[in-house]
Amino acid sequence: MSGLQIDWLIMRRDGVWNVLECKFHTQPVGTWVIDDVIQKIKLLNSPDSVTLEPILIASHGVTKEVLKKGFFNQVITLKELLVP
Repeated sequence: MSGLQIDWLIMRRDGVWNVLECKFHTQPVGTWVIDDVIQKIKLLNSPDSVTLEPILIASHGVTKEVLKKGFFNQVITLKELLVP
């Protein structure tokens, strides 16, 4: 059996699961992160009745290519989390 590490999983009452991936790098994260999260979602084996929304928290943001792919419902930087 393969291991699985989900950084943060929010199971909402409306049937949506937010799958949050956290990446702490000194440079913007590249498209490889999409493949990582897709693999985790496959291993999660969620019920068909659930809607999965991938969200990325990246310390220094992401490359333009990641944004162009439109895979993540939201991309959050640490700066956005810390600013009131």
